[in-house]
Amino acid sequence: AAERKGRRAVLKLILRLHGASEDLKEAGLPATEASRVNQYIMQLHETFELLWNYKTYRTPISLRAMMRVLVQVLPFFYGPYWVYIAKGDSGQLTVLGTLFAMFFSASVSLITIAMLVLELQIENPYHDGGRDCVRVREEIVLIRETLQEILSDLNSTWHEKMDIEWRQAAPDK
Repeated sequence: AAERKGRRAVLKLILRLHGASEDLKEAGLPATEASRVNQYIMQLHETFELLWNYKTYRTPISLRAMMRVLVQVLPFFYGPYWVYIAKGDSGQLTVLGTLFAMFFSASVSLITIAMLVLELQIENPYHDGGRDCVRVREEIVLIRETLQEILSDLNSTWHEKMDIEWRQAAPDK
């Protein structure tokens, strides 16, 4: 419900941008510039829809359910193979062969479970705290800080000297 509410809000804002570009045209903005603004708004809208598709159309539920069943059932199908490994070439159960088969069986099960958990974590790129997520809040904070810096430097002329922290002062000769 919150996702759809956010989607509607973004689409309303994009619609307002279209309205603002029309108002700028009426106020005397040249047609070429108004066309360029409308093109940028259209690209913004297309990109938003692409992001929405990434967010909405994730791994299908049926595929996720099949993966979970597979993780539970797979060890039973490998059971005869584990017995074969435990018996080894001699055909007799040995302690070392049994331990190796149990270790290998547990390793395969743990790896498949880990892959399922990892898939669930990286499935939604906008989920906070995911392994490979888009950190939208951090990016918005960064954008706001950048805009604040730009606004504070708005009255400077282009040829003014600018101190840059990482640049080391060159020795005067």
